Amino acid sequence: RVLVGQVFCEPPRCSSLRAPAVSVQLVAACMEEFKAWLRGSGFWWDKDAIKLGCSVDEGSGSGAPRVGVRARRRLEIGEVVARIPTAACLTCGDCTHSASVLELQRSLGEREWLATLGFALMLERCEDDVVTAVAAAGGERAVPSSSPWAPYLAVLPAQEPNVVLLWSDEQRRHLAGTDVEQALRDERAAARAEWDEHVGPAVAKLKGAGAACAGGCTFDKYLASRSVVSSRAFTINPAVGVGLVPIADLFNHRTGGHHVHLTDLDDTPTQATQQSLRDSPLAMDGDARDGENQFMCIKVVQPVDEGDEVLNTYGELGNAKLLCSYGFAQSDNPADHITIGVPALRAAAAMCGVSGAQITARLAWCEISGVCDDESTFHLSVRAVPSDALLLVLWTLATTDVRFDALRQATVACDEGTSLSSVKAETLACFVSIAESQEGGLKEESGLRILSETLRRRRAMYAAVPDAWYDSEISGAWKSSISILLSSEKQIILTCEKYLKERMGSDEGTGQNRKRKVDDDNVSEPEASIDVFSLFD
Repeated sequence: RVLVGQVFCEPPRCSSLRAPAVSVQLVAACMEEFKAWLRGSGFWWDKDAIKLGCSVDEGSGSGAPRVGVRARRRLEIGEVVARIPTAACLTCGDCTHSASVLELQRSLGEREWLATLGFALMLERCEDDVVTAVAAAGGERAVPSSSPWAPYLAVLPAQEPNVVLLWSDEQRRHLAGTDVEQALRDERAAARAEWDEHVGPAVAKLKGAGAACAGGCTFDKYLASRSVVSSRAFTINPAVGVGLVPIADLFNHRTGGHHVHLTDLDDTPTQATQQSLRDSPLAMDGDARDGENQFMCIKVVQPVDEGDEVLNTYGELGNAKLLCSYGFAQSDNPADHITIGVPALRAAAAMCGVSGAQITARLAWCEISGVCDDESTFHLSVRAVPSDALLLVLWTLATTDVRFDALRQATVACDEGTSLSSVKAETLACFVSIAESQEGGLKEESGLRILSETLRRRRAMYAAVPDAWYDSEISGAWKSSISILLSSEKQIILTCEKYLKERMGSDEGTGQNRKRKVDDDNVSEPEASIDVFSLFD
């Protein structure tokens, strides 16, 4: 469900379609049944304007065709091409086992929508599995599903195949040094904790109550359902929350230059976005106030020529987020960035010769003063210009005691009632001004060397993408994603290194008066501080 040429659609969840090779005819058969369900459930789409669920290329690797939406004619800005009833969406409050799901939601909190909606989808699927098993045991060829969303479930993949959480150990090895590596560790730990502490006990409670579907619920099935939710869920409205939205999730994504967005009928700006829900999907532009609006619509925001694929956007997301949540990366992604953490700066400072005692003391001051703490991160974007906040931390780590004392003695006066964010902004601006007034300014060379060393160490961790892959079924999608991710991160780093060299006025790297090439295959190692291990005292 992704950008053209990147990742290919997995087979729908029909058991007959789980084989590695999936024909276009089989996918089309499930899609036609799904469309009939849409028509009977109050959905509408302009059949003269768009074609739903069509193959947008022939597929590769797994043999599964990649499906999406194409324009049957030229689409103009402002057109509404589909209408979606909110009551027909699969949500925590509207699913077969809503009582159990809502109980889990109360236990976890509404912000943990990924766990609760993943639980809801798993139960919905296991309910269908029980019905199918009973029918098979009785010799019946067909039996009505117990899930109202059965035709929709049939066109969903069993799992989102290319999200990083489900990669093999060998595949994940190639993420070393990338933003995705840390995000993956956090995500896997979160999923396991959700299951052990909340979802697993909820399943056990259902078993105790005699719910047949609970017998088929496992951690692996939870992970699979969670991956589908992660890649397909939308914020429906503040009253309903997050859910799976048929039709809307057929549109593939592009960061920048997308053609449509999901909105309410009044096209009112939403209040429920990623800023208000933790990592909540940002592909809806609407505000259905307390259920007042019963429909959402797909509205054209950029013209589309006849025959072209119609693309939505899931938000201005970098490649690390796209790969973790949606299973693909986008070439030339304008929202891409890399993340630099304080621990990486700490290690690089030591490698540049800053004493462990100084690093510890300076970072302690940063935390007390609200500049940063050990969990803080800084972004370097495609433009690769370091922020003032990052430059201030670098300056603080590397500058002399005399200059640092001038900063440490500063006080920031704010008017009573000033918001916390404003106080932080004013404090940062004051500190930046003081550092800028010192000899060498905020971009003092010794501080820039720490950033240069941070980037050098990161590049050295990157793994090479293999020319061949042992599993031909996944080679195309996986190699494309990892190649784009690594290429994009390296380009950001190299651009920033060029900026740092220009600022430092020489070709010297992070080593003391030693040159190095900005080249992946020929990087010299700087000398570490003899006091480096005092960092861990």
